[in-house]
Amino acid sequence: VEEDMDEAFRSFLFARHALLALIALGVLLIVALTFVDWRSRRFLELSEQRFAAFRDYIPAGLSMKSAAGHYLMANPVFESSFDIAAGQALGRTDAELFAPPVARRLEREHQQVIRTGQPLAQTLRQRDGDGRQRTFSTLRFPVLDGKDGAVVAVGTVALDISELIRT
Repeated sequence: VEEDMDEAFRSFLFARHALLALIALGVLLIVALTFVDWRSRRFLELSEQRFAAFRDYIPAGLSMKSAAGHYLMANPVFESSFDIAAGQALGRTDAELFAPPVARRLEREHQQVIRTGQPLAQTLRQRDGDGRQRTFSTLRFPVLDGKDGAVVAVGTVALDISELIRT
């Protein structure tokens, strides 16, 4: 009877140790995955902070519109160039922000980039709010979906070159 008890107790101890090892392995796995997740989030946060500094301080107008034509991003230079209050471009379309002739031109250029998937570089002249003629070197470029390469947005960089042309 005593040998049967020892055999049963050994089986119990083996099962107990195996269960404790599995629990310890599970806890270790959870800790490792939590660390990897924290590190990934921290890296993304730092990347977003760097991009925000770049976007906000570059001396060029930057914007990005969804394929449907809604502004996803506009930096302070873009907003001030068109007398748009900070943050007011987000979610809006060209038709909601600009006079009809300007909105139609911007929409045509937007659609061209979406249709061709190719960048569009131009030199554009327009009058600012004070009536001064200003010249911009612009580049519109496709932002592609990482999966199938479809154009999901159009980015624009516009640099005021008026002073360079005058000199």
